[in-house]
Amino acid sequence: MDALDVPHPVITVGSDLTSRATAALRWAAEEARRSGARLRLVTVWHAGVASHEVMPPAAERAAMMAEALADAGLEEHQASVVMLEGRAGPTLVEAARGSSLLVVGSAGHVGALGAMSGSVSRYCVRHAPCPVAVVGPSAAPGPVERVLVSGTLDPEGSTFRWAVRQAQRDRADVHLIDSWYLEPIVPSYPELDVRVREEARDRHAKMRQRLEQISGGTVRVTESLASGHARDVLQARTRSRDLLVLPYAALHHISFVHGRCPVVVLPPEVPATAPVRPATVTEPASSVVPLV
Repeated sequence: MDALDVPHPVITVGSDLTSRATAALRWAAEEARRSGARLRLVTVWHAGVASHEVMPPAAERAAMMAEALADAGLEEHQASVVMLEGRAGPTLVEAARGSSLLVVGSAGHVGALGAMSGSVSRYCVRHAPCPVAVVGPSAAPGPVERVLVSGTLDPEGSTFRWAVRQAQRDRADVHLIDSWYLEPIVPSYPELDVRVREEARDRHAKMRQRLEQISGGTVRVTESLASGHARDVLQARTRSRDLLVLPYAALHHISFVHGRCPVVVLPPEVPATAPVRPATVTEPASSVVPLV
């Protein structure tokens, strides 16, 4: 039986083989190493009717992919490379079927669905059948130190179990980061400010209790509650080795600029209890470009 017919745990990463995709590929490679998954590097080529682009010869494409894998610290047996023709967003979504994670790069801006930077990442977040990690250029590969969740952005706590399982695997903390904000009012009402603060503290305490129950003491739960818009709090308080986990629904209600750490968005059809280790897929041999 050909090796490509043997199911492998797979993390799919989309790359256009340019420097802006380097951070996403390196992060995906590290994630694959930590989870024991096989990395599948997918690059999509689309030459429209009005396009003058010409697909490089197979040998040149293989060399480009091999160089990209080497830059990510991977050897040939640790990853497969796939060159597909089509539009990047739909093609990557289809290629990710059966994977537990799709990793895409970003210029560093992640926000409301209508304002996300890059049509490819926007399309993947909206349509992927699995969680999508959007990785900006500032993200640092290596062990995750904190897995972040937010009761402000996820009042149902739908991401908590997924985040706890990820933290258990990475031996990381789970950090609950919440915020509260009161629009300036003239004249001001101090009693309203006090009430909003107290309500925010109560919600935050309930979310902390829920996280503690879910983790069962298997991971350390830390917390922070700050005044300000969620986008500003996240921008100021996240670090490059954090992993922010959001539900798909959160992107309908907020718009924030965030590029310090990868952001994993769970689509609504993926349960929060989905296993961290990837599912299995079988790649058609015809789609794989050999490394020569």
